[in-house]
Amino acid sequence: MIDGLIREKAVSVNPDGESALTKDALVEIEGTARITAASVMSKLFFVFRRLMLERDIDDLSELANLDVNDTDVAQAIQRVYLHNELLPLPMLLEITDSSLPHKVYVNVHPGHFIDQASADRLEGDMRILGSVYRLVPQDEYRVTDEWLLHGWEFMMRRIMMAQIQDDLRAVTQQLNRLGLNVPDDDVQAYISGLALVLDAIALY
Repeated sequence: MIDGLIREKAVSVNPDGESALTKDALVEIEGTARITAASVMSKLFFVFRRLMLERDIDDLSELANLDVNDTDVAQAIQRVYLHNELLPLPMLLEITDSSLPHKVYVNVHPGHFIDQASADRLEGDMRILGSVYRLVPQDEYRVTDEWLLHGWEFMMRRIMMAQIQDDLRAVTQQLNRLGLNVPDDDVQAYISGLALVLDAIALY
């Protein structure tokens, strides 16, 4: 089916800086994929949201005080990061070494994995067939709350994103203490332009 779309020129294959990209256009890009810090951290925010509900916490700053030695916290983190608990969270991948001058990201929906495919197989060299989801112009940015804070109420996300940069530093420290090193220049609270975000159709 994909080959048929390419033959019919319905898909732009390995577009470059001269290619005209528009929202919803179909593209196939080759590159090296890695899971962004926004997606790594979204798991911890998911854990924190569960703990907030269980412990009646209503202040995001308490995230910095999470004690990884606390039994409940440690067990929740282990389920997510060590036992690979499947979570209903979209993933944001970064694609490097593509044909585009843009930073390229891919939005992967949690319910689209087939058979043995899983989120822990999303890194490395691959081709991505997707539709253009977001175009972020040069010198502009796009917040990552739909990945970072997926499942949180909309207005709560807006409030939290306004103060979250400092909290992300605290989260990064927590992750580093768990041995999950997050690059300083990785996407966290926002995507800066020039950037392209694709909605994944297939990764192969």
